[in-house]
Amino acid sequence: MTSPLVLLVPLLRQDYTRLAFGGATLFLGKSRGTINGATTIVQSGDTAGTLSFRALDGSTPASVASIAATVDGAPGAGSMPGKLTFSTTPSGSASATARETIDSNGFHSLVSGSFGRGAPVTKTADFTVATTENWLINNKSDSTCTVTLPAAASFPAERS
Repeated sequence: MTSPLVLLVPLLRQDYTRLAFGGATLFLGKSRGTINGATTIVQSGDTAGTLSFRALDGSTPASVASIAATVDGAPGAGSMPGKLTFSTTPSGSASATARETIDSNGFHSLVSGSFGRGAPVTKTADFTVATTENWLINNKSDSTCTVTLPAAASFPAERS
């Protein structure tokens, strides 16, 4: 069994010597140690902390949304790869669903939902999808349509 890290610094701290450069800092921490204050290294996949937003549904606090920070790779001395997961609760549900992640390489992934975008791009012949197109309508009259997709490497903030 693992226990959460008892923070070695105050949870909410104001560094009065650097007031001109920033405000308070919120520290959330994780250790794999089994006693309070242990400094045992974490593992890939461990959640370092979660900000959980809740609201009363008339009887109990219900989940609205959350932001979780997870170790995203092999940690080591001076190296702690991280991933952020943004979750929201859909209407009619009691629990949050992961919607977007930003991994340790800076790649964004939509886990659920879609991009907000204007009118769709209409195609009437065989075509190559542009890296900026994510909503297409095919109006080609033939029974077949050849669609060429761009290489995953051409999407700087996406991963296939």
